[in-house]
Amino acid sequence: MESRAAQSDLSQVADKLLVNVRNLQNAVTLASEEELSAVLARIKQILVKIAQWSSIDADFSISDSQSPVWIHSVAIEAISGALEDADRVLQASSSSVESTPEHKAFVSTTYEATRPSLPVPDNSYNLFVSVLKEKPHGKFEWNPPSHQEVKPVAFLPSFDQLESFPHPYELEIQALDCPAYIYEEVTVNPFVELDEHELIWVKTEQELRSLCKILDEQKDFAVDLEAHQEHSYQGFVCLMQISTRSQDFIVDPFCVWEYMHLLNSSFTNPNIIKVLHGADWDINWLQRDFGIYVVNLLDTGLAAKLLKFQSKGLKYLLQHFCKVETDKKYQLADWRLRPLTEDMIKYARMDTHYLLYVFDQLRNLISQQRLTSEWFQESNKLCLQRYEKTILSTSQCYDLAARMSKAKLTPIQRQVFLCLYIWRDIVARSLDESASYEFRFFQF
Repeated sequence: MESRAAQSDLSQVADKLLVNVRNLQNAVTLASEEELSAVLARIKQILVKIAQWSSIDADFSISDSQSPVWIHSVAIEAISGALEDADRVLQASSSSVESTPEHKAFVSTTYEATRPSLPVPDNSYNLFVSVLKEKPHGKFEWNPPSHQEVKPVAFLPSFDQLESFPHPYELEIQALDCPAYIYEEVTVNPFVELDEHELIWVKTEQELRSLCKILDEQKDFAVDLEAHQEHSYQGFVCLMQISTRSQDFIVDPFCVWEYMHLLNSSFTNPNIIKVLHGADWDINWLQRDFGIYVVNLLDTGLAAKLLKFQSKGLKYLLQHFCKVETDKKYQLADWRLRPLTEDMIKYARMDTHYLLYVFDQLRNLISQQRLTSEWFQESNKLCLQRYEKTILSTSQCYDLAARMSKAKLTPIQRQVFLCLYIWRDIVARSLDESASYEFRFFQF
């Protein structure tokens, strides 16, 4: 109930802001420098109000010393574009569209319609702090910093000033040696067809604990994630797929979000190889949402790259080794959808079902070319990645302005662009919406 009340309040604030911005649009058409200065002042006032509303402590000090010369067409196009997008968002939130389940999988619905009931994300300007509370399989001491020890960030001139949350398994990963048996070629057994393999859904704490016990008994297991980014500031994981040599698991994290950290014991066990394909994003998402870290990884995408395959994509590898075709359109599906369609379940399952077979094939080819050590080292470099929240910087803002503008911006134009840039970010954080969805880059 509190969540719905909060969303209602946010909607009212959005409506009020829209009225204020329409007033700005009318004011922009005025020609005098005095009136243009007043427009800039009103933008600043709105920024301050948004900051107060969202309880975000940000510094919006902007110099007024430059001459207020503003090219009208630039200002009108920027604010008009923002208004059109805002109108579209507000209209979408008040209307419903009848569609088939398959169609809904690709229709980007509103924030209210399909957002699962998850813990409120920390979209503040504070640095990321992992939810990790204990360190299974740790060989080196680690003292997790508290929220108070991580300095809040307002608006930085550059990213160089950031102090990241320390990686709890950095020393373990750096000290890890490639298992001796990985250097040896393995007899590759034929893969089992999808419909001949057991599929187990994990939707309760007990089912998750049972999965952890099964994974702890494996020499290796395959992992993949499906996530949603479009209607969330930081994004969130919507599905986890895990395959062993005999079973496929689909974990619905919406049902067991508060218990997902239990998997960290299996994922950080140095005696178990975790097989992922293109693990860059997955490593970050696991840290961000669940405090799960990965120790001992072999990435099949990196193997394909080392072997100089014509493509390192999973679609290509599945076709090459398994003669299986996958429909990658589901990469764009809305994975918040419940229940998932049969085709979505099949797509998600295929990403890990065949992966251990592909892993065995690649492992032999890598061994034959004496690339095993390099594969292992490059894969575990990915494990050293640390998730970091998006932090604004003036240099980032002005770089974007320079890429988008055909002519060099005047000082006053740079100020206006910075105001809009900050405004967009604060609104997106407060609503937990993607900044690029709220106001597209090209509309600036």
